[in-house]
Amino acid sequence: PLLSSVDPHRVGVQAVVVLPTRELVLQTLHVFQRLARHGRSNRKGNALKVMSLMGRVNTMMETELYHRPPAIAIGTPQPLSTLLRSGVLALTPDPRGRYLVCDEVDALVADHRWPHMASLLAATGPEDAPPERQKITRVGAPASLLPPPKHRTRRRQPPSPPVRASSPALARRL
Repeated sequence: PLLSSVDPHRVGVQAVVVLPTRELVLQTLHVFQRLARHGRSNRKGNALKVMSLMGRVNTMMETELYHRPPAIAIGTPQPLSTLLRSGVLALTPDPRGRYLVCDEVDALVADHRWPHMASLLAATGPEDAPPERQKITRVGAPASLLPPPKHRTRRRQPPSPPVRASSPALARRL
């Protein structure tokens, strides 16, 4: 649904995908690139650029964002928030065309990531979005956010008696 919602003719970053680790960023990037055909144009001449933003922010990353901004930015919280605050990562001006996707939310709200996530939420925030878009839709939840499983009704087996050795030599082997 996200790729079909992104308009290749609109200027600026339309979707920001936030993931807690570099490994998840790379996995997600490869899937998005395959689905977007690695930025090649389709029959109608439309092409979507997908870019990963992780690690330290450097001049090469800033130059690429300035000259060829992606339609979809995938990254970890720290570089995304740094680039959004500095204005290098320019979001599309229309708030109805912006999407923020967060995966592994329980890891993203950890103490060391929360300042970056707070600035991301403020930069892409729903306060200027129309009222129908100001809600958070829960698509899936990681296992740590799900309720604990119900108790099993199966009876437990009584513990087996301890093994005793009849001789000191046998006790050393056990």
